[in-house]
Amino acid sequence: MGKSLYRTYRSRSFDEIIGQDHITTVLKNTIKSGSISHAYLLSGPRGVGKTSMARILAHAVNEINYEGENLNLDIIEIDAASNRRIDEVREIRERVHIAPVAGKYKVYIIDEVHMLTKEAFNALLKTLEEPPAHAIFILATTESHKIPETILSRCIKLTFRPIDSKLLSKHLKNIAKKEKINITDSAVDIIAKHGKGSFRDAISLLEQVKFISDKIDENDVNMMLGMISDELLKELTSKIESKDLIGLRSVLESAYEKGANESILSSQISDKFRNLLISGKTSIPKHQLLLTLKNLLNVAGSSNPRIELELCLSELLINDLPESQNITTEIPDKKIAKLEIKRPKIEFKDKPIAVSSKITNDDIWTQFLDALKKQNNTLYGIARIAEVKNNNDMLELSFKFAFHYKQINDPKNKQIFAEILSKITKNPPKIVITHQNQKEKPLESSLKNLSNIFGGHEVLKS
Repeated sequence: MGKSLYRTYRSRSFDEIIGQDHITTVLKNTIKSGSISHAYLLSGPRGVGKTSMARILAHAVNEINYEGENLNLDIIEIDAASNRRIDEVREIRERVHIAPVAGKYKVYIIDEVHMLTKEAFNALLKTLEEPPAHAIFILATTESHKIPETILSRCIKLTFRPIDSKLLSKHLKNIAKKEKINITDSAVDIIAKHGKGSFRDAISLLEQVKFISDKIDENDVNMMLGMISDELLKELTSKIESKDLIGLRSVLESAYEKGANESILSSQISDKFRNLLISGKTSIPKHQLLLTLKNLLNVAGSSNPRIELELCLSELLINDLPESQNITTEIPDKKIAKLEIKRPKIEFKDKPIAVSSKITNDDIWTQFLDALKKQNNTLYGIARIAEVKNNNDMLELSFKFAFHYKQINDPKNKQIFAEILSKITKNPPKIVITHQNQKEKPLESSLKNLSNIFGGHEVLKS
């Protein structure tokens, strides 16, 4: 049985890992210094070398050669996607104390660790907290945000990056040369770009196209991937700029006849529109480009992506918003003048409110509370709980508690009351402030309280 290219060219040493120098340097120095941690977390997008790095590290700490996928009794690989239950982790806990057979360390590689259940994570945590000296755990995941913080805090976190398309293209050309695949450089560049930073995905695409023809070019790759050529993409953009709806439909039909995939086509158009938006070299209004870019995101998930794409592009042709709504990204050379906002001036004059001769003290008290609330919220809160008695030209404010009585009876606060009343009416009523229990003598009040507590017996005065 044949061996796939991505397995054939899997990295077997730190130097063969491409695009992850920031991680290989750290691990090589760690091993050289002997400061090896008991747990590592390798996270990042798929196909960038996480599992390969885990295997290389496992062999390096045990000082044995990594010669492929040969089994080693001291290196245990577990796929958490299919072994995610607590029983599998419990089995690890039971065996982790067994000493390594031949190497210095017993290494556990848990791939797709984010797939473990909550109970399995809790069981794994107990092992990570106090592992035996001979055990090392290497966790790999594409979704580190799903891993509990308690696990993350006990690991050395190493984050992988997507591989740069130029570096990936160079690596693919070397593989094509070794495999004697006759492919043009421009075709390899398309594969590398379509791989989106994934080494494994890009090599798999190269393997798909290697038997298309004796000499593989851009058209062969585009046909295999369901993409359209740059010339057809330029023609499609031209039809949109000239608002040629019939011509746009004709270009789309031509693209579909050549095997274009709607989702990939929408991605190509999005890339083209983003470049036009940044460069500004287009007659399409920028606000319409932005709106179309947003709508293109819905094509891949649509139940009918072909109709969704056609509607999205057709709307771009017929949607003319007013000029006042246009979005501009151009910044003038001149300094931007300071924006001045003119506000109408409002004058406040302290003069008595005109009231009729029929106004009552109750009306005055209502207006007084409203004015006091705006001026002094604390006094308002006390005044509103007063017991008010209206006697002709006098308002008697009676308070239950001595604290409120003393605060309102303060000369400064009484002056505030007088000023507010003078603004409400020309003939303000006299305000009398009283305490409901002020006529009761202190000793008699105390005796009364004692009588209430101990009963109505005779109390001797001293």
